[in-house]
Amino acid sequence: MMGETRKTLGRNVVEIGCVLAVVLTFSIVPVLWAGDPPAPSFAELLSHGEFSLARQRIEQAPADQRDALRWQLLQAQLAGGAASGAARTLGEYGGRFPSAGFGPVGAASAGRGGAVIADFQTLMDLIREVIDPDSWEETGDGTGRMFPFPLGVHINGKGKLRLRQPPPVSLERLGERRHSALADSGNRNVRRRSPFRKVSLTRLERHLALRVAQGLPPTPAMLHMAGLHRITHLFFYPETGDVVIAGPADGWRLSEDGRHVSVTTGEPTLWLDDWIEVWRNAWASSEGFYCSIEPRPANLRRAADWLKRARKDGIDGDRRQWAERLQQVLGEQDLVVQGIDARSRLASVIFEADYHMKRIGVGLEESVFGVPSYVELLASSKTTSANQVLRWWFTLADKPVHVSADNLAFQLPDQPVQLQSENPLIDAAGKPQSVGRRDPHNVQFAANFTRYLDRLAKRYPVYADLRNVMQWALVAAICHEEIMAERIDWNGDFFLDAQRCPIRRGPEPKTVQTVVLHRRFPNGRIITAVSGGVQVNGRQWRQAHDFRPDPYGELAGRYRDAERREKVPPEQWWWD
Repeated sequence: MMGETRKTLGRNVVEIGCVLAVVLTFSIVPVLWAGDPPAPSFAELLSHGEFSLARQRIEQAPADQRDALRWQLLQAQLAGGAASGAARTLGEYGGRFPSAGFGPVGAASAGRGGAVIADFQTLMDLIREVIDPDSWEETGDGTGRMFPFPLGVHINGKGKLRLRQPPPVSLERLGERRHSALADSGNRNVRRRSPFRKVSLTRLERHLALRVAQGLPPTPAMLHMAGLHRITHLFFYPETGDVVIAGPADGWRLSEDGRHVSVTTGEPTLWLDDWIEVWRNAWASSEGFYCSIEPRPANLRRAADWLKRARKDGIDGDRRQWAERLQQVLGEQDLVVQGIDARSRLASVIFEADYHMKRIGVGLEESVFGVPSYVELLASSKTTSANQVLRWWFTLADKPVHVSADNLAFQLPDQPVQLQSENPLIDAAGKPQSVGRRDPHNVQFAANFTRYLDRLAKRYPVYADLRNVMQWALVAAICHEEIMAERIDWNGDFFLDAQRCPIRRGPEPKTVQTVVLHRRFPNGRIITAVSGGVQVNGRQWRQAHDFRPDPYGELAGRYRDAERREKVPPEQWWWD
């Protein structure tokens, strides 16, 4: 019985084994017939975090499809937290930024209010609470104040602008310059002094977009344009898609008047926000941008009536009291800005420069050697003009821009700022009317101011800040023209997008105290109110000026020499 059982079990085991063998055989046969497993799709590589394999797949794709794939890879790297890989991908990306931005990551950062705007308020509140709370204007009876804008002006809660008082204190071969700009010295310390640093605006745009997508503000190096404190050259590289500005650079520090300046020269650094604002204006308007300090017609009429009564009644008295009374009658002037955001740093810079210049003109601020005030010029004259309105305003200077034969390298003027002047008439409604009239003293003051602007800028850095604004306007005008002529495949889409790329904003300046000149001379009394502003129209300037060719004509040979130099890695947006 036991033997029979064993035989039966043995037979069953064999039968089961046969069944299993048959099952296994039929389960293997389909696999053997199917061939090799299919390669994962590009989307599957991204979803599984296989970014290296995805990068290899991109290199194998047709050239016209690579940027679209790089954009997908960039999105996935950002979502996966692969920041270094995303930076490399962004450096290789050559297309324009889609209007949808960076997808979910970009949307998340936008929900926090925009990553480009730094939150100074929390830090300032903390400082006021911890450090001598009674010494601050906002929290006590003191005079201490903090402000996020790096400027020499103060704008109170009502929008009134006033100056902050600081304590006393040969043409190059353009072709060679352009191609040597591709050489990378290997320096990665942005605060190291450099006589000729290069910043790629196209690469900077991509890296800024990457930080915004990660919910991060721009780095200090980005805000200060890698320490550049003036622009001497502009280069175009169609082969790499780079638009490059170049000039001297240095580390930076905060000066006594709240301005970020070079640690070596004391010149203000270039500002990213200024470039963004100028760039948007270049695309939005052919009229440029301007600020203006305008007297109020009603106040001018009231001042004229008061002067008539004073002369009729023989009211004279102390000169200082008389001038103060006149200034009260004239009251405040209105600040007008068009073409740019009135709350931007750029607007504050040009307002400050304009107002400070007027104070120098009437002798309220110390000038420099070679620039006597309008008052001093009048004092040395045999004749004076009674009771008038002066108008002084800054524009782009009538100076040449030199260009290489291939229109790919430009040298900007060192000082592109010019002061203009006129003596407008006041109509019956109290409004100044331009009649093209200028008295000799007015002409001389404007000419001296323009000639010695560099000297003035060393003493008052606001004029170097204004120079930087004017150079940005020239860069934007040249770039806009080259883009419209389809010689450059770039238009700074991300810079143009105010929602994805916001700039920092401060209080809007609205009014300023009237600048009044009142002096008694042996040949009469002078009463003068001053108006004016800053007018910047790079596109109009470009239409009125022909570029001068590079006088050396050695670009071809220099080009061949430069081709052997080390190329800049795509992930680097500035280099020496």
